[in-house]
Amino acid sequence: MNSNPAQAEAIRHGEGPMLVLAGPGSGKTYVITRRVRHLIEQLNVRPDQILVITYSKAAADEMRERFLNSPGEQYSGVTFGTFHAVFFHILQIAYNLNPSHILRDADASAVFRDIFADLAPELAEEPDMIRSIREEIERYKSNLPPGKKPGDPDVRQYEPLSCRKELFYPVMDRYLETMRARKLVDFDDMLSLTYNLFINHPDHLAFWRERFRYLLIDEFQDINPLQYEIVKLLAAPGNNLFAVGDDDQSVYGFRGSSPEIMLRFPKDYPGASLVHLAENYRCSSEILFAASSLIANNPDRYAKAHHSVRGPVAPVAFPIFENTEEECRTVAAQIREAITGGAKPDDFAILFRTNSEMRGIIRFLEKENVPFRCHSMPTSLFEHSAVIPVLSYLRLAAGGRDRRDWLMIVNKPVRYADRRAFPSAEVNLSETYTILKKKERTYVIERLQKLEKDLQRMSVMNPYAAIHYIRHVIGYNRHLADTLSDVTEATDLLDEMMETAKDFRTIPEFLSYAKEDSAKRQKEHPLKDSAGVSLMTFHRAKGLEFHNVILLNCNELITPHKKALLPEQIAEERRLFYVAMTRAIGHLTLCSVRKRLSHDMLPSRFLGEIRLPESLLTPGSFVVHVRYGQGTVISLSGDRLKVRFAGHLLPVTLSVRLCREEGHLISACYASGNSSSRSS
Repeated sequence: MNSNPAQAEAIRHGEGPMLVLAGPGSGKTYVITRRVRHLIEQLNVRPDQILVITYSKAAADEMRERFLNSPGEQYSGVTFGTFHAVFFHILQIAYNLNPSHILRDADASAVFRDIFADLAPELAEEPDMIRSIREEIERYKSNLPPGKKPGDPDVRQYEPLSCRKELFYPVMDRYLETMRARKLVDFDDMLSLTYNLFINHPDHLAFWRERFRYLLIDEFQDINPLQYEIVKLLAAPGNNLFAVGDDDQSVYGFRGSSPEIMLRFPKDYPGASLVHLAENYRCSSEILFAASSLIANNPDRYAKAHHSVRGPVAPVAFPIFENTEEECRTVAAQIREAITGGAKPDDFAILFRTNSEMRGIIRFLEKENVPFRCHSMPTSLFEHSAVIPVLSYLRLAAGGRDRRDWLMIVNKPVRYADRRAFPSAEVNLSETYTILKKKERTYVIERLQKLEKDLQRMSVMNPYAAIHYIRHVIGYNRHLADTLSDVTEATDLLDEMMETAKDFRTIPEFLSYAKEDSAKRQKEHPLKDSAGVSLMTFHRAKGLEFHNVILLNCNELITPHKKALLPEQIAEERRLFYVAMTRAIGHLTLCSVRKRLSHDMLPSRFLGEIRLPESLLTPGSFVVHVRYGQGTVISLSGDRLKVRFAGHLLPVTLSVRLCREEGHLISACYASGNSSSRSS
């Protein structure tokens, strides 16, 4: 591969700092590996003085392989690694740290289970809740300002999302106490320990500065403030820092990364060189035009003008479906049709904003016998902590007597019942009432008797009605609102459960299906390396590319996510959508739906922000307007677009300029249910 002028400028850069703006498909890995070779062969830098940092072990291994297999003499000694691997090595030498000091994931899970068993026993059997709190503690620690500790009062103003702060901080404190008592560190501790080592022990800092005189940082847009502070300490005083990234692909704000770090690089390093890799070797010109017009709506970014080397292939498609079931059925059928016609399953990727959206498309891919692969199977709907108690209610309504089911629901909502009132493996309520009478707990007996009547009423209902009864009559929804800081995810899961229940006439039939689905998801796991259509989230797709990319559910409240409320959060959601779009090589399909889980849905604002080439606004082409819906173009004259919309007797004349400015108009290259093969 011959370097283009911008790549050559980056590769041949001499001493001092440089920021390389590397857009999607611009050959950044090639630039980094060739840059390393240039340092060794042209600037006479010793290989062991070069440190290349990237964000995953797989990426570091791939880059090392690319370097070792590049044309020319082979050089050993260059260090390729992740931040955590490099920092662990530094701490290993400073403090004799070894792998036994690092808290393993399985051990961490056990630690948190023990903490919850003591501090919140009612949550000890809810793995989803424990996992979400644990992940938020990890994010909290990694986002602390340099030099700050989790226990410092001025950083305790943080309002947790996974649970109430009255639980979050005691759980975190107990976790930190356990870590100290066992003399263990986690991955976040490695960052703070390395920073403190360099600040408090100048001799160690001087040693590593001399060891690594040239630093190359890949995916620089993903760096967090503490990592950046350590890099700046390590790079000084020579500041031979070669930072490669794309502020438009900064999508890990929940880990503390921010495009602001890239934007202020020229201020932190006055006189730093800057080069823009503008040639895109991946995306067709239509895809690149659409993605570039979208991301241009973000403020505070480096302005860029990308160019597609590949040229035109096919227009971006914007199909609109009546509901998610029709969307998944159609997409699966079209992929099956394309494979039958000779396409390879590996050429397709179906992307979605959140992992939970995967369940619907999997069902229809299985029906069409389309092979697929995913990094991790989505958790069965029936294994989520918000859904499990509802299943227990249903089993008891169907005549079950299992003690585990009674303990699962008896205090959801709170009925003040003690576990000891249920001593037998099969519950006999007469026995329970006798125990409670001896303790003079008549108010608990009254609540349990009411529950008993509720279960009798539910026993003759269909599963949809029974779940509705549990949520709104028994008060399970209210219980969730009282115990969770954010109830939206739990509500969505229960809505999905009710939608699924519509297909079943009796509670036992539904329970049998739920059991089979859970067992199936635990047993089946299409490996990420097996052949098939790739299913993954927008985040997981970062760094990958596919000939045909289909984005599902491009709707408001999904993308941008409903939790994204602040301008900077919307900007990150837009960057994430841009990342997803630019995974496509030749064909990109952006699907949206009118209804999801019985709720009316609006197209994502991002679809409206994608600028339409006037070549698409030809007579007969389909367009969608936020207000008028789907229509057919009659004519375009200057700025005036005449469209006949479904349900309107007369054509509507629109201003193309105003529609673009307001994001009201998107193209629908074909209509739902009458799709061409380019959606595949």
